[in-house]
Amino acid sequence: MTHTLAFRGTAIEELPLDSPPDTEGGIDVWLGKVDVQTQATIKSLTQDAISHGHNLVLETMITQYPAQVGVLILHLNWAMESARALKKAPNEANAMVTANKRNSQVIAEMVLILESHDKSKPHQRFSVQNMIIVQMHLRDVFDEIVKKHIINEQVTNGGMYAEAHS
Repeated sequence: MTHTLAFRGTAIEELPLDSPPDTEGGIDVWLGKVDVQTQATIKSLTQDAISHGHNLVLETMITQYPAQVGVLILHLNWAMESARALKKAPNEANAMVTANKRNSQVIAEMVLILESHDKSKPHQRFSVQNMIIVQMHLRDVFDEIVKKHIINEQVTNGGMYAEAHS
């Protein structure tokens, strides 16, 4: 019996499947199985990354997880850092600036990783480039929040919103 062991995307990124499906039946049947197992593997990797997300060293995240999981972790860490800063801002004058510096440090660290990346792994370079672009967009969003003097986080009806103060 033949099994599909991994999924390879267009960025030459290989995703070893947690539970390789067999290739029995027609192509539509086994491709469906591959799709189900790919989703299950991504879900498992995402859960693992989330549980370690705030403790992950960037380089480890890049080498250990697929790019889409790394981007998700960057988003989550940025959101948590931003939410903490918004919460502290009414009482700490430099909370937003400090958070902005931390977010910018992530970009600087990724640039260093990009400059020293292993030339034999072009998919990692591609992943890091995309993560830098995402992080730069997140930095721009945070810069806009700082410029608009958004400092007060409120929770209402289970959701959050922020108010701008001049």
